Amino acid sequence: MKNLKVKGSLKMEDGREFTREVEYCMKCGEINPPDRAICDCGGRKFIFGEKGSFRFKDNEIVCKCGNNYFKMTFHMNCNPIYNKTYQCTKCGNYIGVQSYVENVGY
Repeated sequence: MKNLKVKGSLKMEDGREFTREVEYCMKCGEINPPDRAICDCGGRKFIFGEKGSFRFKDNEIVCKCGNNYFKMTFHMNCNPIYNKTYQCTKCGNYIGVQSYVENVGY
């Protein structure tokens, strides 16, 4: 499968940061390069957002305001990529969840 994301990378070749967005694998919790559809651990589900706007640890998402409740505000299914946008119920901060599934045949 080709890499499908077009969000830039976390670091340029010389080590300088390229984007303000960070993405974590929801299976292992490690940072995943935005251009990689499948994590080294085999995970295909990623949480992303602006650096410093959320924490993802021990399979829990916590907003920068300390709240851990989010409501889904948008979803889009574009086989093989599925996107969901969530908004913090306290401060309104947005995060995204992106999943890659194998071709389901439609």
